[in-house]
Amino acid sequence: MGAGWSVTLVSKDGEEISVPADVLSSVSSVWRERLQLAGTLSPTPRSVENCSADEIKAFVQVIMSRSHEAETNSFDISIKTLVMSLRLVHKYDCKGIKLMMDELDAHHFPDYAFKTSSGMLSTAPVGWIHPDGTNVLLTPGWLTQTHVDYLVSKQELYGEDAVITKTMKKLLSKLLTVKMWDNTYFKSNAAHPNAAQEIQTGADTNAIVQVQHRKPKESAAGVEPCLTLEAWRLSSTTLASLLPYMQPNWR
Repeated sequence: MGAGWSVTLVSKDGEEISVPADVLSSVSSVWRERLQLAGTLSPTPRSVENCSADEIKAFVQVIMSRSHEAETNSFDISIKTLVMSLRLVHKYDCKGIKLMMDELDAHHFPDYAFKTSSGMLSTAPVGWIHPDGTNVLLTPGWLTQTHVDYLVSKQELYGEDAVITKTMKKLLSKLLTVKMWDNTYFKSNAAHPNAAQEIQTGADTNAIVQVQHRKPKESAAGVEPCLTLEAWRLSSTTLASLLPYMQPNWR
């Protein structure tokens, strides 16, 4: 296989992205077999993908991080890049890349003890507030919608082979026990654009955290939540793994 040989991945919008064939074959058994056949049939193999150009570019960035020509190490890969690359990593059976992602989960989902604003460890669901209005549950400062999307997509694609860390399970169990009451508060330790420092929710507004237990038929009108968990996409295997982390809610 020539050093200058490349594969062209075409997005659903028609944009073409070139990938070094030797890198692609080293991370994907699927492409290794394809390229062995293509060597005698086509000097420029092409594949039309049912995904966006940004997803293909994210996939290329992730697999190139394993190349000897990589300018950055894997810990520099953002959670956004990981979630955008997931579909192609799974489609092309990139086992080594999957293992790398499993190792990066501890980096992107660092251990976090859920506490209230008074500093007490909490077993209450996200969105819970003490009757006197002072004890608000805090969430990790690193938590964004992208983290939730990555977690849901990973377990959806890989099923029983998905590796879900303890912190990821704790996070899912908290989000799944969300129960919003009138005039409840929710705070984040982060200052990122998608996390409001304090939001009051009532009967006429959406909560800062939205849990969808079934696929919505249409978008709900009103204030957009900062975090949305599409719980209907969680597999029975994932849900079963959360049982040790679920706490009864007696309120």
